[in-house]
Amino acid sequence: MRKKDIKGFTLAELLIVVAIIGVLVAISIPIFSKQLEKSRDAVTVANIRSAYTEAMTEYISPDPIDKNKKGNAYPSGWIGSGYHLWLNYKSGKINVIDVVIRIENTKTTAELNKMLQDSNLPFKVKASASSLPSGMYLLTFSFTDDGFSGTATLKDIPNYWKNLELSA
Repeated sequence: MRKKDIKGFTLAELLIVVAIIGVLVAISIPIFSKQLEKSRDAVTVANIRSAYTEAMTEYISPDPIDKNKKGNAYPSGWIGSGYHLWLNYKSGKINVIDVVIRIENTKTTAELNKMLQDSNLPFKVKASASSLPSGMYLLTFSFTDDGFSGTATLKDIPNYWKNLELSA
């Protein structure tokens, strides 16, 4: 009698392949996690830069309607469509109230401040909230009579603005 030719993989070979795949996955998870965190940080910096551009555009754009304004923007009030920019030039502030922050939940405010300090933003941002999970925040730009002071504060949106329909 003749033995049949048995084709296929043995159990040992399959277990070795599964073990190798497991080791590769275990090695790659920390690498991908770091890349994901860097990506979130880059999105946060880009969103803050976008808010800065919006605030500066509003600050320097001429408006012939209101002659009693300080600088080039309204003394106080919402500007544009929706509830997005609150201008208060009497106190020298432009508030952008829906800046989206994407950060890892384990990142502390101090770590966020360090990341923002190390980024190449043209101004200093200070996060003032005790904890900053991913979400929408208020970014306040401060101005003097000479123009932008070079500082901004990132904090929670006040309750009286939270009920507004904000765009994300």
